[in-house]
Amino acid sequence: MTSPSQSASRNIGARPLIMIVFFFALSGGLRIALLGTEAFAADGITGSNQVSPAAAIEPDSQGIAVLIEDIQQRTKELDERERQIEQRLALLTEAEAALRRDLSLIEEAEARLQAAIDIADEAAAEDLGRLIAVYESMKSADAAALFQAMTPEFAAGFLSEMRAEAAASILSEVTPEFAFAVSVIIAGRNADIALE
Repeated sequence: MTSPSQSASRNIGARPLIMIVFFFALSGGLRIALLGTEAFAADGITGSNQVSPAAAIEPDSQGIAVLIEDIQQRTKELDERERQIEQRLALLTEAEAALRRDLSLIEEAEARLQAAIDIADEAAAEDLGRLIAVYESMKSADAAALFQAMTPEFAAGFLSEMRAEAAASILSEVTPEFAFAVSVIIAGRNADIALE
């Protein structure tokens, strides 16, 4: 984005260029007029319609005024376009800054959420560890009665985390159908891991 001082310096630099173009155009017009007069004189054309060399040298003031007015109008249009572009660039810069602020806030919220999830996961793992320790310390017949009341999937989750001896003594106390269902679930979990 250009600063106001850069825009002003660009406008100041553009005006001399426009004036130089104007003078080149004026010079070219005068040369054409002079060449035309010399061509008429060389052909020997005379008469009342012939323009005198002094009149040919004088530029058409009305045409120059129109040209100057056109250049001034175009300069104004270019200045207006530049002003509009600068306004749009300013709006884009503001929008980009707002987007960066929003993105920063989202990243902070995401970090806080991840920290909360980590704390919850850690707490859940600690709770699960305590519950497994309780089941392991129970008599196998009492623990088996509790496990028999669970779904095989839920029971398999606990039994797969328990010490092998405690899990074996609990499975020896449940019905064979339940022990088989839990064993299939645990074996299936390991098979899925092996396939991946």
